Amino acid sequence: MATYSTIAIRNEDGTGRAVCCTHDGYPDNHAPLLLQCYTTPEQVNALLDLGELGSLGPTPESCDAFHRDQGDDLWLMQLIDVDWTGHRYLYDVPSGVWLYATFDAPDWVPLADVPLRHPIPIKWSR
Repeated sequence: MATYSTIAIRNEDGTGRAVCCTHDGYPDNHAPLLLQCYTTPEQVNALLDLGELGSLGPTPESCDAFHRDQGDDLWLMQLIDVDWTGHRYLYDVPSGVWLYATFDAPDWVPLADVPLRHPIPIKWSR
């Protein structure tokens, strides 16, 4: 389902960058993946290096990345330029915590505290 989201990182100095993801951006899908699979700044940056995503997976290799997989232009946003639409996910490097907000509830809350209705089980493949 096309549920738009933005995934971003905020560094110690307040700078950062972000990408958009065009499918399955609701917390039931993204929260388990982000909280369990992207737990360090290095992992988050490897994800963001892909540019715009069609879908999020448990590893950067399993994500649908428009630039890598379809030859589209590489789209990255600086944190200051982000259009925070849809579901919003921010990895805050100073605290090491994923944060979450939406258009209707723009105040950031820890992603781990967001109630999930039907969390998607993570399918690992090697």
